[in-house]
Amino acid sequence: MYITPYNDWHVGKSNFSLDSLNFTFNVTQYELDYMLIKLNFADALQISPMTMQDSLVFHVKHLGFNFISATHLIDLNSNFTTLHRPIKKQMPDTSLSRNMVTAA
Repeated sequence: MYITPYNDWHVGKSNFSLDSLNFTFNVTQYELDYMLIKLNFADALQISPMTMQDSLVFHVKHLGFNFISATHLIDLNSNFTTLHRPIKKQMPDTSLSRNMVTAA
């Protein structure tokens, strides 16, 4: 998994390091065909800082199993091992931000 900056917004930014887009992750729930992943960003404020959203890319390098949808029995995209998803602006994972989300 990695972050792809929208339209290379980071290129014109002086002193910008792609390391600020790094993150770790934990699988917090996994049941049948459902997996919930919590991302912990190195610098949450650098994720999607522009109007358009950056992308989270999930790439499966080694297929140990074939993934077939029981509900959508259709041909998979030729590049089904790579998923792209827009990622919203983030707040740091602090007690203050968690309290704000809870209050909202």
